[in-house]
Amino acid sequence: MDQIERDIAGPRNDAVLTLQQKHRSRRVWEEEEFLDAKVFCCRYDAGVESSYEDDRIETNLRTAGFYGVHRVQPIKLDHSLITALLERWRPEVHAFQFPFGELGITLQDVECLLGLPVDGEPIVFTQNVLRETYSQLFLRVLDFPVDDTDFGSLGFNLRRLEGRDPLSEDSIDEEAVQYTTGIILQLIGVPKVKSGQRQWDGGSSTFGTILHVYA
Repeated sequence: MDQIERDIAGPRNDAVLTLQQKHRSRRVWEEEEFLDAKVFCCRYDAGVESSYEDDRIETNLRTAGFYGVHRVQPIKLDHSLITALLERWRPEVHAFQFPFGELGITLQDVECLLGLPVDGEPIVFTQNVLRETYSQLFLRVLDFPVDDTDFGSLGFNLRRLEGRDPLSEDSIDEEAVQYTTGIILQLIGVPKVKSGQRQWDGGSSTFGTILHVYA
């Protein structure tokens, strides 16, 4: 990077970039050796299939209200854009700060974009659930046996669901529902396990929603 490039490097307007002085992006134009560094990106959105041969899966996704979410798969993430937006996010007002003003994302926006049902009473799950109870739920709702090796500090390892046997012509409707439930879990995740405890944090209503729809 020559001197001219150094002079024009960096954001043109840092009025809303309050953390820019501490951000690692400064190393790009301040440290010449940094240009040779390798950048690694982690992708976790490629494990969900975009289409299925069994028509019952689409029917079940529509019934559960997750067909719109499934249609956006596979998500093509713009990591540079996400990083830029994170720099402009202000948690105290739950909005992005731009030179032209604030921009927030509402629940109604999500409803319009993804078709998720947001009206009515919220569904909440039990605040603390033992891991053994979750194992029983996985077996009943997903027909998928799990043990302690399937859970880590961040919760259930969703990649385990990628190894499930696909539906066949002989699969009954209950099996189709269980398979669809696994797809939904892959789309939105499961509640997180509390560090150092054998209990679960029910802050997410994800699993409760699935049980409400299919139980």
